[in-house]
Amino acid sequence: MCSKTCLPWQGRVYINDAFTDWSGDTRYEDGVKYGRSQYCGKWFPLLSSAIAEGLFHPNCRHGIGLYIDGVTGLPKPMDNSDIERRYKEEQHQRALERVVRKAKRRVEGFMEPADIQKAKADLREAQKNVREYIAETNEKEGSTVLVRQPVQEKIYGGDVRIGSSADPYEPPTKPAPFKPVEGFTAEVNIPAPENQTVEYTEQKIPERLKSAGTAEDDKESDLLKGSADIQFDRFDGSKAVQPELADEYRAEYDKFTEIFGELPNLNGIGVAPYKGDKTFGQYFPESRSIIIYGAGGSDGDKFISQTAQNNKSVGGWSTGSKYHSFRHELGHALQMEHEINDLNWQKKKEEIEALRQALVDSLTNDDGRVRIKEAKTRLSRYGLVNTKEFISECVAEYANNPNKARPTAKKVVAILMRGDEYYVNVNT
Repeated sequence: MCSKTCLPWQGRVYINDAFTDWSGDTRYEDGVKYGRSQYCGKWFPLLSSAIAEGLFHPNCRHGIGLYIDGVTGLPKPMDNSDIERRYKEEQHQRALERVVRKAKRRVEGFMEPADIQKAKADLREAQKNVREYIAETNEKEGSTVLVRQPVQEKIYGGDVRIGSSADPYEPPTKPAPFKPVEGFTAEVNIPAPENQTVEYTEQKIPERLKSAGTAEDDKESDLLKGSADIQFDRFDGSKAVQPELADEYRAEYDKFTEIFGELPNLNGIGVAPYKGDKTFGQYFPESRSIIIYGAGGSDGDKFISQTAQNNKSVGGWSTGSKYHSFRHELGHALQMEHEINDLNWQKKKEEIEALRQALVDSLTNDDGRVRIKEAKTRLSRYGLVNTKEFISECVAEYANNPNKARPTAKKVVAILMRGDEYYVNVNT
């Protein structure tokens, strides 16, 4: 429930005279102005009348959708007692989040070490209260009615830290230098964020990869129309991908696009030698291309297979398939496609980030430390790095086997695949 002013107006059919140019017969019924539909001849209240009485007030969460008489079904009436109860639950969560923000400001405002230490303890307690209240409420309701919303706990203009690691609910706008959290071990092949496609607008192809081993170096390649277009250009002296492995990659590309649709922002896939920097694949939005490292030559198949199995065994990646890095980078290309053409991408991204934060919460001790070794039971260690890597890890797991994908991957893919009608027809 947004407010009591909205309650009388939800779940009804209107003539949209507020956001479109409409003219027609009108009359008043019980003080509300009605108009006669020019399509079915029925009388409906004018949307402008509802807005004048408080609908779509600031922070209103109601929406409108297209109604076709005789075709579109009206939403079922909701029990007002349920609406009011959940409204109160949400408002209590907002109050707890205000306590978190206040605690964060106190951490930043103090100068004395003893005061800062006390303020950090208060902050941990406030965050714990939010986690526990959400868990208790969802258990009582028997479903997920409340979720952690990092944006509601965010303050601006500082860098709040708990212990030795940054507050997990305050992700920086640009990736910080990679510092493993407690639990990461040296053998885990998790690429550092600075080696990955994190900020689409800033990532550029390294100079050492600008000389391809094909005759088409200086020509602008066409966008991929299907797997047959994939030629696996060679960079930085890489050996060619073996024909059998190349065909397997092409089949994986077809499988991926059957699930997620075509990727018009991808125009090439290449290979380069592995440099020992724990980077096994990259998506470059500037050149709209993917580079797979170590896949070339007669031992390419063996290398990518062992790499995937090693990373999966220690929880670094969400699957142990030799195609994992390829699918992961296709996931970045898919995100780029949504970012360009999906009008609801920001809403989807925020919802997915809430899922990632919920996962981090479930793995976070009261002292702020993340039980990183347990991440592999839910997704992967790499999936915790940031939202983009979280999405790509989920996409890679789902593409590996949609039927056997774990709940986290399925939830993220379900959000990605939502159509525009989901957001048009959302009603509170």
